[in-house]
Amino acid sequence: MQITFGIDVSKSTSTICELIGESKNEFTITNDRPGFIKLLHELAAFTKQPEKLLVFIHADYKLF
Repeated sequence: MQITFGIDVSKSTSTICELIGESKNEFTITNDRPGFIKLLHELAAFTKQPEKLLVFIHADYKLF
């Protein structure tokens, strides 16, 4: 089974999309300790060594 995570990072929140086979789950976290703890709990469900695990992270940064 292939598992794919997409993470779109913005200034105060991140949107996470989990694709597991044909199933899609999307949620938003805050970019602070409680938000990262929520993400950690979501990721902990996939610690049983899947065949493939892909993670994509998208972040836009403005220099000025």
